[in-house]
Amino acid sequence: MSSLISLHRTDIVLAFYREMQRRRISPNVYTLNMVICALCRSGKLEKAVELFEEMESMGCRHTVASFNTLIAGHCGQGLLSAAMKLKSSMGKYGCYPNVVTYNTLINGFCKEGKLHEANKIFTEMKAWMLLLIL
Repeated sequence: MSSLISLHRTDIVLAFYREMQRRRISPNVYTLNMVICALCRSGKLEKAVELFEEMESMGCRHTVASFNTLIAGHCGQGLLSAAMKLKSSMGKYGCYPNVVTYNTLINGFCKEGKLHEANKIFTEMKAWMLLLIL
């Protein structure tokens, strides 16, 4: 699935997922993260959010990758406030931001020309990484 996404064939990923549903095959967290990514890249952010919210009822716990994928989707559409809210909610699920989370947010703010906010996130990242080292 990740290869298909890299090749911009999100349509095939989504068709594969629909077929899994039709056959009543339960997806794992990796599959769901790939489908969320495909939805985000296809401009179907609302559907991606819905699937993200349904994950636990499907028996799949959110992972850092789940959050990072959805944060990237929000940043890609310029929805930086929503992306920041997602980052803030990670701890509720036992997930914590990593370098990918911070880099995605920094990139999103830079693309929107919000350099001051990007720098604040960078400063937060440095402090967070320092805590991890200690």
